[in-house]
Amino acid sequence: MIRSVGVKVRSGVGPARSVGWPQNSTVDMDHRDIEVAIGHNHALASALRIAGTPSFVIGEEVFQGYTDLPTLQRLIQRERERRKPSRR
Repeated sequence: MIRSVGVKVRSGVGPARSVGWPQNSTVDMDHRDIEVAIGHNHALASALRIAGTPSFVIGEEVFQGYTDLPTLQRLIQRERERRKPSRR
């Protein structure tokens, strides 16, 4: 069973605070919505044969493991170019 976990966010942590996360917060890990979301994510990862993190899906390709930022940018740009409608 998943249990409730207290999450403390330090005042210097900007990203969490910038989206409205309370400074002292508790996440209800027993909530059914969380269990459903985790179940869906697990099923999707299994279907895509993703076995670790980080993993990225870009277009129809799955990339597993560390990928540096320039490579990710290049892969995304390549996919964007591939998906552009052809002009005739």
